[in-house]
Amino acid sequence: MPVKLSTTIKNIELLENPTNIELIQGFYDYLKSNNTSESYQNQNIKALINFAKFLGPNRDFYQLSKREEILAFLNTKVESKEEDPDGKWMRTWNDYLQRIKYFIRWIYNEKNRIDRNLEEIEPSDWTTPSIL
Repeated sequence: MPVKLSTTIKNIELLENPTNIELIQGFYDYLKSNNTSESYQNQNIKALINFAKFLGPNRDFYQLSKREEILAFLNTKVESKEEDPDGKWMRTWNDYLQRIKYFIRWIYNEKNRIDRNLEEIEPSDWTTPSIL
């Protein structure tokens, strides 16, 4: 049975890193303000909660500096040919990658813009950080 968005939002508070909690909640607010579907919001937030859990209580998203840190998480989604003969893990791996990229680009562009009171930029004009 799929997890409801309301349950996923409650799960944000269960994370141990307060910075990651704040960032994920801010991203959720951003997704809501852009009229995205609840399903899309739910899937993005679930992916970020999983990534935050992988980073642990002492690492926050601001501390990501190497592509390998993201790849280490993504590679936990890889399954052997015996476990997944159809290679469906590749879809999961790519799905997580896209959701994490969107989030990191949001931090790098939108969150920094808000914190500095700068003009709004369209997501298509966002800069992509070098770790992606």
